[in-house]
Amino acid sequence: MGHIPLSPQTDKNVQLCGMKGPLTATWLDEGLGIELDWDRVLLPSLMIWHTDRGIGGPPWYNQFRAVGLEPIASAFDLATEVSAAANPINARGVATAINLDPAAPLEIRHSIRAFAAG
Repeated sequence: MGHIPLSPQTDKNVQLCGMKGPLTATWLDEGLGIELDWDRVLLPSLMIWHTDRGIGGPPWYNQFRAVGLEPIASAFDLATEVSAAANPINARGVATAINLDPAAPLEIRHSIRAFAAG
């Protein structure tokens, strides 16, 4: 995913497991940057997905173009049962599921920050 566009009509996913710090992107020519930060104890991985007209079914019909950044605790794109069970990701100590209790609300904090870069 080092060069965009990757190819015509593509749909790519990359999961970064065990993130240690926030995601920062800097555009030096424009003099700006962004930072995405979140609770990495609860959501230890970052899913980066890119689609360039690569989803053929409804409602996209090969027209949708986007990049997504999603903090997760998951074996992304696999069945829920895979994330909840033993798998190669959580075997490395990176959580792929969160235990939820209806009696104990779960709060997940995150932030998006824009900044001047020089």
